[in-house]
Amino acid sequence: AGMLTVLATSIVGCGGGPADPDKFPDPGQIVVLVADSSGKPVSNVLVELRTPDLGLVWRSGSTDAGGRVAIGQSQGGVLPGDYAVTIKLPTGYALAPGQAASTPVTIKSNQQTDVIVMLTP
Repeated sequence: AGMLTVLATSIVGCGGGPADPDKFPDPGQIVVLVADSSGKPVSNVLVELRTPDLGLVWRSGSTDAGGRVAIGQSQGGVLPGDYAVTIKLPTGYALAPGQAASTPVTIKSNQQTDVIVMLTP
C-alpha cells in the first residue's frame, strides 16, 4: 500500500501509443462537505486526504463558509487511487452516529468524488 508502480514499455515501429508514456494519469478531484446533523455547514474544519493506512497526508484544506473544501487541480491534482478522508474535529462537535473517524475514498481520473462528513454539535 502506498507504493506507486510505473510500468514502462517500449514500442518498436509505428504505433499510436501515448506521446509520453511516463506521464502520470490525469488527476481527479475530491469535494468534502462537512455539515452538522441539521444539515448546517461547518466552516474552518481541517480536512486531510491521507493514504489508506492514514500514515501520510497527501493533500489538505479547510472548509469554507458553505462547509466545503475542494482538493483538486489548484492543489496540484489528486492522482487516481485509494485514499482516506479525515477531519480535525472542531471544538464542540463530535462525529455523528455511524460516521467513522476516516472515510475510505477512491479517486478516479478526470472525475470529481464527493464525500459528506456529518457531525453532531
